[in-house]
Amino acid sequence: MSLKSGYEAVTAGSRAMYGRASKVFAGGVNHNARLYEPYPIFVGRAKGKYIWDVDNNRYTDYWMGHLALLLGHSPQEVTGPLRTQVENGMQYGMGSELSVELGEEIQHVVPCS
Repeated sequence: MSLKSGYEAVTAGSRAMYGRASKVFAGGVNHNARLYEPYPIFVGRAKGKYIWDVDNNRYTDYWMGHLALLLGHSPQEVTGPLRTQVENGMQYGMGSELSVELGEEIQHVVPCS
């Protein structure tokens, strides 16, 4: 079995998603770095240092969101506080204790006179 045929054997879902994506994006991708033959993988989920494609194949993600995901995908240190805040509301449209705390923190790290 060749590398290509092995890839195609375990990525039927990505092949189907590529078919759909080809109808809405030029070349079937929304960034040129994601295009490779015979078709790119399509991610279904990510956690920590891993991503899983829509076919549930696991890959180590060395790209990590252009290195923006220093803590990995969905780290508890981020998702826990976010989940708590989402349950308390997301956009109040008026002042809150959190907005004052943010302003105080900004003044602390960027002193103004």
